[in-house]
Amino acid sequence: MTNVSLENKKENIGHSFEYKWIPVRALDVDDLYQRQIKDPRIKNIVKHWNPDLVNPPKVSLRADGSMYIFDGQHTAVAYKIHDGEDSQILCKVYRGLTWQEEVELFLAQEGPDKRSLTTNERLRAMYNSNNEQVRSMVKAAELAGVRVDFGTSQAINKVTAISTLFKVYKRLSREQYIDMLIVLREAWGGSPEGFSRELLVGMADFFKAYYTQFKLKDLVKSLSKVSPVQIVREGKSIGTASSTYARIILRVYNSGRSTNRLPDLL
Repeated sequence: MTNVSLENKKENIGHSFEYKWIPVRALDVDDLYQRQIKDPRIKNIVKHWNPDLVNPPKVSLRADGSMYIFDGQHTAVAYKIHDGEDSQILCKVYRGLTWQEEVELFLAQEGPDKRSLTTNERLRAMYNSNNEQVRSMVKAAELAGVRVDFGTSQAINKVTAISTLFKVYKRLSREQYIDMLIVLREAWGGSPEGFSRELLVGMADFFKAYYTQFKLKDLVKSLSKVSPVQIVREGKSIGTASSTYARIILRVYNSGRSTNRLPDLL
């Protein structure tokens, strides 16, 4: 099958596209922004194979001649499995895209036939495309001794609730954010449970209300006496109020104190 140009549309933004038949083996994927391949999705495409219903992958033809898929990598893999790696697939090929524009188009993917990007996938792509805010969130976490790699596997001193972490980062000052993560890490030895979504939210609320009124080492000492699992379990039994976990943290901090108790500002 020869390359066939079906359409050529030039824009004022410095790039153009055309439809071409491309050997599947010639298509690459940029791991810096692409999501991981999901085997069940590919198996489903192959099982219900119908080339008339397959949307053309969108491909960036880079200056060195390499072709990178920024939308439709599962379709390309399914083609390779169904028809072989020498099979050709109709692609929407873009010329003149910068790498940043590839990432932006990847993040803008929408449509009823597309799986929405998870927040982790979106933030990972933003991080690798040098988004200043996401980069700063990760760097500040590193200063607190906490790792953010956008993966979902749990590990010591690692946050996996990235969506919540990003919201917390935007709420707090940089100093508050770093100190909050230090407290969570030191109180429970960096355990994954200590960086749960509930505790990130609760600690952010607590820090917003009391940051200048307590000593970090005192908060670490108080929290270390109670397991993070216990705090989360208690919070879930109480209700869904936004201040629930901050109130539990307040109670834990004040427990046993006859002086320097914190007032209820929540």
